[in-house]
Amino acid sequence: MKWTGRKKMISEVYNRRSIRNFLDRPISHEDLTDIMESGSKAPSSKNRQPWKYVVVQGNAKEEMLKAFRQGIEREEGERALLPRDKQHIAGAKHTADIMEQAPVIVFVVNSLGRNIQSELTFEEHVYEICNVQSVSASIENMLLAAIAFGYPGEFPQERPRKRMEDIVEWRS
Repeated sequence: MKWTGRKKMISEVYNRRSIRNFLDRPISHEDLTDIMESGSKAPSSKNRQPWKYVVVQGNAKEEMLKAFRQGIEREEGERALLPRDKQHIAGAKHTADIMEQAPVIVFVVNSLGRNIQSELTFEEHVYEICNVQSVSASIENMLLAAIAFGYPGEFPQERPRKRMEDIVEWRS
């Protein structure tokens, strides 16, 4: 990659923001396809490409949000699957409100993922970790291509980050 292309990519990384307020404006099928194509170009362990994209919009989005909110209600009640995580319910409700505003929701699924209750061999654990990292790289590529799956209705300031001295260890 030429230096000018690298500088542009670094600029995109520095300027990326998490958007939580979207304009009421649809995203074209072509733009969505370009974004997911960017995700499909991510590196993946052993080239397994474990990602699958589920694009949810329109009536399907309304049904998904209904199921999402039912899950939140379940977690508030006696039948919670994650009873020790009640402190995250307010955040989940906020996420549902954000998703309601966005014209499109894209779920990125680890298509090779195993049931979290499965007994795994050491090798299978390693594969799971590598597949999660691959899916994460795919998501990051899409975020850089899209910034958000919607048109921003806000332009937030950069959030605080840890100092480089606190996160980088140099060894020679």
